[in-house]
Amino acid sequence: MLPTFPDATLARLPEASREKAITLDHARQAAHAALAAVNVRLREAFTRHDAMSNAIEAQLSEMPADRRYADEIEAARAPLKIVEAEISRLKAEVGRAEREFQSHDCLDRAAKWLAEAPQLQRPFKHRSPPVVKAGADHRKLVEQARTRIDEVTGQIEAVELAPAPADDLRAQITYEVDRLAEAGCPAIDHRDPGSIGAALIRAARTDTFVLWLNRDALVAKLTAEIKDAANAMSVAAKEAAIADLIAERLTIERDEEATIAAAHVAGTIITRRCGADARALLELA
Repeated sequence: MLPTFPDATLARLPEASREKAITLDHARQAAHAALAAVNVRLREAFTRHDAMSNAIEAQLSEMPADRRYADEIEAARAPLKIVEAEISRLKAEVGRAEREFQSHDCLDRAAKWLAEAPQLQRPFKHRSPPVVKAGADHRKLVEQARTRIDEVTGQIEAVELAPAPADDLRAQITYEVDRLAEAGCPAIDHRDPGSIGAALIRAARTDTFVLWLNRDALVAKLTAEIKDAANAMSVAAKEAAIADLIAERLTIERDEEATIAAAHVAGTIITRRCGADARALLELA
């Protein structure tokens, strides 16, 4: 398979981040090669199984029906069972190899982010990863970090779904009604009083004429329906809150990635999340 990170992208990364990206991609390439190899072995085993099965059935078909004893049939098919057991083992091995290869899916997201990041117009800056205490329970720390990541992500979604303040909604309703009502206003030519009737008829045939005719009543009725919500947030407040939460989540993700890297050094393999932030993954500021 092709490298995940193009050379042009790697060239813009700081040295430490570039080396990490290359190392992670090499691991992914190795996982892909291992998956391809075991799939070849599985296909070969199926081919041998089919050929052997056909040969055994041909051998049995040549035996008179009255001489096909169960023990002879069992003996003839014994080699087939060995291959079937091999196929079962290889299927399990393929499953493990697929999971190992899929564990590197986070690199695709990182590569996509790097390709779209505005920083590509200038070099990125490296950010040293947080220090993980010696002897730490890496799996527990990663589990705790992922719990917090999920919590913060939920908070971001809650902010995104928060209703607008009542005053903002009332102002928007008034604006929309005015905009539509203006479109329904009869176009009267003051220079030609005789055209007023035709102008009214034309306006009355439009969907927005009723809005123009009842503009004040409609605004009053719609705005009266708006109630204050306890969790209401303005657009500016939402943007500020989301920016703070995203920064908090990135800090947690940096801790998570540093712990995963420390675990790897200690001989413990922890699969990275597919949605891992590229900045945390590649130690970018």
